Amino acid sequence: MSHASRIAPDSQNSIAKTKKGREPHSRPLSLQRPKRLSTTLGLSACVLAVILAICAAPTRVIPTWAHPVKSLPGDVKANRSYEDLRKTVTGLSPEILPSWYSAELAGQANAPTQCCGKKPAFSDPAYSSVFTGQVAVTTSFAGLGTGYVLEVIDLKNQSTAPINVNYAPPMYHGPAGAEWTKAKLGNIFGLTLDNQGNIYTTATTAYNGDFFPIGATGGEIYKINGVTGAITVFQTLPQKTLPAALGNITYDCAHQRFYVSDMGNGIIYSLDTSGTIQSIWDHGTNLSTPIPDNPAQTFTPLGRRVWGIQANPNDGRLYYAEWPKVGQNTEVWSVALQANGDFTGSARREVSVSASGSAMPVSDLSFGPTGTMLVAERSMADETTPSAHVSRVLEYSPGITWTLSNPSKFRSNPNRPSSAAGGEDYDFSVGGLVWSTDDALHYPTPPSIPVESDYIYGIEGTPVTGGDTHSSVLIDLDGNIAAGNKTQLGDVEIPCPEGMAEPRTCAVKTDDISCKKDGTGGYLFTFTVTNNTGKPVTDVLLTPPLNSNFSITPQHPPLPGGVLPNGQSASLQVTINGGQPGKQVCFAVTLITEDGPCCTVEVCVTLPDCCAVATNVSAKCNRNGSYSYVLSIVNTSANTIQHIYLYPPAGVTMTPSYFAVSLAPGAPFQTPPITITGAHPGSFCFRLSLHTKGMEDCCSGYQCVTLPSCSAYPSQ
Repeated sequence: MSHASRIAPDSQNSIAKTKKGREPHSRPLSLQRPKRLSTTLGLSACVLAVILAICAAPTRVIPTWAHPVKSLPGDVKANRSYEDLRKTVTGLSPEILPSWYSAELAGQANAPTQCCGKKPAFSDPAYSSVFTGQVAVTTSFAGLGTGYVLEVIDLKNQSTAPINVNYAPPMYHGPAGAEWTKAKLGNIFGLTLDNQGNIYTTATTAYNGDFFPIGATGGEIYKINGVTGAITVFQTLPQKTLPAALGNITYDCAHQRFYVSDMGNGIIYSLDTSGTIQSIWDHGTNLSTPIPDNPAQTFTPLGRRVWGIQANPNDGRLYYAEWPKVGQNTEVWSVALQANGDFTGSARREVSVSASGSAMPVSDLSFGPTGTMLVAERSMADETTPSAHVSRVLEYSPGITWTLSNPSKFRSNPNRPSSAAGGEDYDFSVGGLVWSTDDALHYPTPPSIPVESDYIYGIEGTPVTGGDTHSSVLIDLDGNIAAGNKTQLGDVEIPCPEGMAEPRTCAVKTDDISCKKDGTGGYLFTFTVTNNTGKPVTDVLLTPPLNSNFSITPQHPPLPGGVLPNGQSASLQVTINGGQPGKQVCFAVTLITEDGPCCTVEVCVTLPDCCAVATNVSAKCNRNGSYSYVLSIVNTSANTIQHIYLYPPAGVTMTPSYFAVSLAPGAPFQTPPITITGAHPGSFCFRLSLHTKGMEDCCSGYQCVTLPSCSAYPSQ
């Protein structure tokens, strides 16, 4: 995943490897130590052929979905036996195991990770007697006030549904006399379910012909009661005189918060379960180059406009998609959440969605059972005019970076493969499909081969392995296959299987993994634990696997104040010794309450390659157009450094570019002013290498600094 800049608390950046797919300047960096050439004769000349890259994404918890198996709540590996888990948590009694853990569950290799969103349990017999299994919930456009704009679709027989024909299961549109129509809800797009089975949907201007009910302002979030089906206004968010309305909405079970994007001002709102606004996030003003809102414009400017939004239960962050400026890629960003669900810290760039033509906005995001992320584009000619056949559903796999393995994995009609309409979701059920809203799933005119005889515009259920309409379940949304309803499809949500829509009881989030700066070796691991058990947590334990090649000190770090109250988080730091630089280490983190266990979370981090830590001290303009630059370096290796070389890019000089030093392990060195000539304002990166006595050992990497714009030689 690509990331926004992230500076360590001491503002020191280390020098780091080149990692394919990472964006420069996004994390603290560490100089890599190349392999030595000599064996019995001691240290030899270093290998400078492998030059390291600028920056990599901040290391984060790699939960068990990064492995081939799936996991249960708490991120304990699902395919471990009961005894294996006991062995992992060395020396602890079986009572530390989470209450949900059993040997039976341990044998289910496909047991899914946390899911959020409960199936509605409407008491209306027209629903309760028919919709006895899985369902899909969708939004759509209706031309008439009496037309339906919200549907619940029966999916209980999806495993035996016919492929590539219109499968017409029962649909529910609300209780008789109080149906979910355009007259009552207006145009709606955004959609989510809470863990009580209530449906929430948001006002939109994403269809042709904007319409809001009488008295509505366009900022409405509607709640559909999960038992009665009754419609109420959950919250009305502020709008401009000409409303742009809202983007999308998500419910986060772990924090019990709703998050809503606003197309008019670019704000993301955090709401509690009563609908009260608790905090806001302004993506545009938090960018390195801020993009402010323009109150005179109906829609907030591109680059700060947010649509798709989803909480990721695997890293405790809120992900959101930025509607890009013309000529730029759509970007998915994330921001951390506090234990209470408020926003904290700075945003980081997760994914840049490469456009197949003109970049389309991402209107929906979802996270699946194995931690993958679905991204759904919606074809839009402009802010309020939908289009078609230029949008996709893409799936990214988690890791140190998010990876798009196959851009054609999920397609609609192969004759019109980019006909996504902007909604998608995973079905966490056993054998569940990936569902999306799509135009022209069938379209009876050339170039359809074979020629199709009907119009299917609705939702497509594709196997998790991928496919198109020839391998998918197709459901026309308005039931009329004699005509198409192009651009009139909205979002889709799939509730969790029974018993899965429960918040996790504890969470562990990696904040940083960095090289120790005292020359003793080892790594400082900083992490945050969150207690949602309902009881105070008294102890936190970190336990490496048996016979592992690393150790953790202390394994029982003290909690601030001696106890972690329910609903609170604590930041802790330990030292990891051993392991292999550049490789991942995994260990158990266990939270224990006064009367028993909370849960055990497996945490995996990648150890950085350590040699030195570099800090930009200053960069100033000179009167002749050059720059004066001062760099500070701390030797974090176990050897004395005696030579430092700087390598500017072609066309740029750095004077001096060599320093003779004697840096013992842990010792700092600050350069005299270095004159940089031929560089331009903005980000400037150069390579540097550090060498021991006789040039026998070395490490090298890149350092970047932002050079100021010198409009009038302000050398000060």
